[in-house]
Amino acid sequence: MCTFCVVLQRFVTEPDAENVLGKTEWRLELENGEHNHPAATDISAYPAARRLKGDEQQTIWEISDAGADPKVILATVRQRNPKCELIVKDIYNHKAQLRNVNLNGRTPLEKLLDDMQSDGVLHVYERDAEGRITRLFFALPLCVALAREFYHVLLMDATYKTNKRQARFAQELGFRLLGGPQRCPQHRLAVEHQEKAIRQRIAYERANTLIAHRNDIWADVRRKVSHFALKEVEKQVQKARHFGDVVKPCTETFQRTMGLPCAHAVRDILATPPGRFQMEHFFEHWWLDRPAPAAAGNGTRDLVAVMENVAARHDLLPPHQQRLLQDQLEKCALWTSGCMHGRGVCA
Repeated sequence: MCTFCVVLQRFVTEPDAENVLGKTEWRLELENGEHNHPAATDISAYPAARRLKGDEQQTIWEISDAGADPKVILATVRQRNPKCELIVKDIYNHKAQLRNVNLNGRTPLEKLLDDMQSDGVLHVYERDAEGRITRLFFALPLCVALAREFYHVLLMDATYKTNKRQARFAQELGFRLLGGPQRCPQHRLAVEHQEKAIRQRIAYERANTLIAHRNDIWADVRRKVSHFALKEVEKQVQKARHFGDVVKPCTETFQRTMGLPCAHAVRDILATPPGRFQMEHFFEHWWLDRPAPAAAGNGTRDLVAVMENVAARHDLLPPHQQRLLQDQLEKCALWTSGCMHGRGVCA
């Protein structure tokens, strides 16, 4: 650190007849005039030289509102003012200030709800017992108007990531609605390309192991669980290793939403023999080889076998997945009761 030091002091004298409020004096003293480094060759090294001007602030605000990258914003500002000394860090800092002003003390989700309310966007949300939003649905006014005008048109987004490789649901549904594959060859080609890319990715993850997952705790799940899921759990492992003496209670939000063990669950898994992750710690959606569905059959015996299989697998699931399974079974029971009474619709 440089030893150069300048002290600026402010003094206020006692009030007198000429100065009722007292006289203010400033005193500048040089305590150490030596520098232990050479002078900077670039003036942009000094923050005072990088202060934003009014037109630069307006430019950053306009381009940031359009969603441009900070590097693009900096290039635009320098193009308009070649003598500009700003750096990328200044753009990030100013964007953070604009974001805080825009939020005005609210969280991003609270601001989103306020904006949808003021803009007349149809939205519905649910909160849990602790006030956290668990579900959010919204539809823009234009989308609502189009849905009411063209209610006979079904739109589907097939650009999803899934492990159900053999079920071409979107492709077959498109063929049936449009009257056959000869009417939508471009849709068939797009789905086939997407399916091929997914199969290639699965084959790559089955054959390769990331460097971070070559230790023993991943021995039973590597090349069996997707790399994305392993990376997310690796983050939870790092959190678990930095737990202190006081640990906040687990909310299970991460486990319910991601189907992966959170930092609290990771700590218990690694502390319990064999101290390694197992396949049952990951929801089946992340498995590279999903178990084949049970063959369809008729009769009470098939139903009993299915329920026995569900009961056996229920005991192997983590607590949060057990509760999810119980909720689904309760919904099936309500649906069955509705069918028996002639309604046949599950609420």
